[in-house]
Amino acid sequence: MKRQQIGAAIVEFALVAIVFFTALVSILDFGYLFWANLTMQHAVREGARLAITGQTISPAPDCKQTVIDKMTDQSMGLWTTVNATPTFSNVCQDGHTMVITVHCSLVPFTPWIQQFFTGGAYTFDVSATMLNEGPPT
Repeated sequence: MKRQQIGAAIVEFALVAIVFFTALVSILDFGYLFWANLTMQHAVREGARLAITGQTISPAPDCKQTVIDKMTDQSMGLWTTVNATPTFSNVCQDGHTMVITVHCSLVPFTPWIQQFFTGGAYTFDVSATMLNEGPPT
């Protein structure tokens, strides 16, 4: 009788473990995706802040590269992982509203999470909009 109970406990554990570990790994995977989104938002905000404070190299083409370098530095190593593609509008132009947008694509760790996203990757855009008032007059 005791031997049959041990066998039943092992089968019950196997059934519950599959559901438990699937839920646990899914929570970790979604947490990673949302963390990446927030980290990239922080990086873009810091890049925009650098551009409006005038600490970049002018003219605009060099300014954009300086902003990209700042965003890469602030992304905690995610810049290449998320395949970041930045677009700029009015960057390093005094008196204009500046917009920096970065398009990102990140593949989840687990295959069963990938099926929830088009193309198997979590794609998102992060942006920052700031008014570049220029130097005080």
